[in-house]
Amino acid sequence: MGVTSKHLATFILGAAAGIALNKYLQTEEGEKLMETLKTKGNELKDEAESAIEKAPEYFEDLKTGASEKMNEVMQSLKEKYPEAEKMISDLFSGLIKPKKPGYTGSLIFLNNLKFLLSGIYKWSDVLFF
Repeated sequence: MGVTSKHLATFILGAAAGIALNKYLQTEEGEKLMETLKTKGNELKDEAESAIEKAPEYFEDLKTGASEKMNEVMQSLKEKYPEAEKMISDLFSGLIKPKKPGYTGSLIFLNNLKFLLSGIYKWSDVLFF
């Protein structure tokens, strides 16, 4: 594909825009704009660096809070449904299966999923209805 008049017009318009921007930035107003953009960019950079430094602590707090909430929910379930712990252990006991020759990871996953879904279906009427 060769150079067409559209390509040439696009190039000329881009060059004209670049020249106009350069002229504008050389004015006092343009210099103020550049100074404002630099200041804002540095502020955003500082905020990003601060967020990166705080991220491990934040996620650790989040993990701790989730763990505590999960323990509260489990305790509540144990109080309301004393048989729930046995039901959950029964539900997940079939997941740990020795590898058999010819089993692929996908097949094991599908078998475990089928087992879990059948267990959830079996116990859903006990827990929720």
